[in-house]
Amino acid sequence: MIAGSLNRKMAEKTLMRPADTSPVLIRSGKRPVTMEMHWGLEPVMRGGRSATLVRADGREFAAEERCLIPATSLFVKDDEGRKWTVTFEDYGSFFCFPGIWRKASATWPDAYAVLTVPAYPDLAHLKERHDAFLPRSQWMHWLCGFPTAEVLRPLPKGSLRVEPVGRAGAVGDLFFEGEQHD
Repeated sequence: MIAGSLNRKMAEKTLMRPADTSPVLIRSGKRPVTMEMHWGLEPVMRGGRSATLVRADGREFAAEERCLIPATSLFVKDDEGRKWTVTFEDYGSFFCFPGIWRKASATWPDAYAVLTVPAYPDLAHLKERHDAFLPRSQWMHWLCGFPTAEVLRPLPKGSLRVEPVGRAGAVGDLFFEGEQHD
């Protein structure tokens, strides 16, 4: 059910960058629904930067604030400035990152941030932290409020394909410059 509704939306998106609007899946009652949202939560301090990435370590998030962000790959920049593209080995044309979202305020639109975790074995040689990845079997668990530590478990070695970037981003790529926000 989730995969079918996201495929159409993914085909409409190209390279996504912070501050872009993109499709995000949230829970409405007992059903998942897709909404267009701004990537980056409203800054806490006036004139501050929006939070595009949020650490998940040791935190719990209410089911009402959880979301899924679909993507086909993730660009990662290592400490030497080389870019790598990361995809799931087994999950088809797209996957989801877990995130949190906030309803619009008087000064900011509906917005989301991607959750980060300590590096999985496949990415530990590139970064200390990165976006969390969710296998399809965990999508509804995330949206329904299962405990964060239970859903955001590290993926086993060999779950991700990591390759040097040799071209511009493909449809649905999620890109960030490696900034870390709490």
